[in-house]
Amino acid sequence: MELQDILVFVDNLIYSKTGKHLSTLQVNIFKGAWLGHKYERIAENNYCSEDYAKVIGSELWNLLSKTLGEKVSKKTFKAALERYQKYSGSVFASSEARVNSSNEQVKINNRVREALPDRPQSLENIQDLEFLGKPLEIGSKFYIERPPIESRCYQAIKQDGCLIGIKASPKMGKTSLAIRILDRAAKQRYNTAYLNFQSVDEGICLDLERLLKWLCATVTLKLELPNRIDEYWDNIANSKTNCNIYFEEYLLTILQQPLVLVFDRIDLLFYKSKVASEFFGLLRDWYEDAKNLEVWKKLRMIIIYSQEAIPLNRDRSLFNVGLAIELPEFKPEQVRELAFQYGIESTDDRLEQIIDRRDGNPYHLNLALYDLVKNQPTFRTIEQTTEFTPTSTLVEGISEPENPLPSLTIVHSSGKRITIEELRKKQKKIYLGRQTGKTPTQPEIDLTNIPYSERVSRFHAYIFWDSGVYSYKIVDNDSTNTTSLNGEVLEPGQPYILNDGNLLEFGKEHKIQFTVEVKNYT
Repeated sequence: MELQDILVFVDNLIYSKTGKHLSTLQVNIFKGAWLGHKYERIAENNYCSEDYAKVIGSELWNLLSKTLGEKVSKKTFKAALERYQKYSGSVFASSEARVNSSNEQVKINNRVREALPDRPQSLENIQDLEFLGKPLEIGSKFYIERPPIESRCYQAIKQDGCLIGIKASPKMGKTSLAIRILDRAAKQRYNTAYLNFQSVDEGICLDLERLLKWLCATVTLKLELPNRIDEYWDNIANSKTNCNIYFEEYLLTILQQPLVLVFDRIDLLFYKSKVASEFFGLLRDWYEDAKNLEVWKKLRMIIIYSQEAIPLNRDRSLFNVGLAIELPEFKPEQVRELAFQYGIESTDDRLEQIIDRRDGNPYHLNLALYDLVKNQPTFRTIEQTTEFTPTSTLVEGISEPENPLPSLTIVHSSGKRITIEELRKKQKKIYLGRQTGKTPTQPEIDLTNIPYSERVSRFHAYIFWDSGVYSYKIVDNDSTNTTSLNGEVLEPGQPYILNDGNLLEFGKEHKIQFTVEVKNYT
């Protein structure tokens, strides 16, 4: 049962009973609701306000209520349509089987179809697929949004002196998201410059003077401005001062509109500790200067990295300020939306096999879905797709590292310290909870003797090592009284990075508090 056929069926049904056809916006609201989108996302996709989308949506549900003979809403319309089909004997005929003698109705049906995303008609349409290691271009139907991440970034980039940090494992769509933020910035007539550290020579990254000159020269070139580095570079002053002056007195002064800089693969500097400390400190200074100096308010920065930053100077860190975005894996509904772009129906049993593997990495999913479209007898397994990525975190747990892992300790507010050694010894999840005598299976970290331990579930949460981002992560195990990190309640089943200094809390009233300590071995 294809969405295209359902929409045409609904449009015909509404017209036959009310004399009204669906408007383009109503078609798009129906499509968005069918895919499980919230009104916020539907409104953004249709360039209207959320309130207006809700008004038009309400009109749509009223039309359906009159047509189907029962009260329906955004949450119930699917079930109502299925009941109508079952008891009325109507069918959602395929577009190939449908024959309509009315030229006007054919025209209306075509208009409804045009509002839907294009679907692959043949293998030739998808043989040069974009996902094979490349960021997805603007307008690509294979880009699936992860609300509210996109809308938060689009709002943030409009703010004076903003800093957006995008972090995720490899092949998760970091650059594709940055491209869309840059596109929004360009539509605001902002100046933009994209810099990828993967293309920078090793020698430049090892020398701060050369690195800052490269930065100034590259941004100047991308802005199509005359290179005036020699005029502003003073051999007596240090390189950071020279770089500051070049941006402040030349680039930002000459530009009438804000400047958005994207630093992609900035994590390649992490292990060049001396240069990294100075470079990241400079970017942090620019972020702080934007709070007080008018000229620096024009600068907006996006930093992209694939692993946790090595703590070089916590007080001057670039990674604990601004808007922090960590891209999550796709949820089942997003997997189904991606599959829809391939022409794969949500009822396809093979799609459910992909979802059941619990690998939400977009790159892996595209490979598996591509195999389905090619009608291979056995589609490429998730395990086989891991060879395309430098790191893999398909199953939560740890991979044996070449170097010792950082130590992880949680310190209770009473001063009691719990060092989690097991993660350093073998691949496993470490559960935190309350031990009981009822079952033989018990959590590894027992919080029974901690005050207010009755607020802790038996298997409240678990911690694991993610080698893909070189970090410890915590997951709330659908606990009764929730888990919080730095005051934010964690969504059950979703991994969150544990950073040194984080506040970890268990219970709705946050009575059980721990401070996280993560220390690198030297």
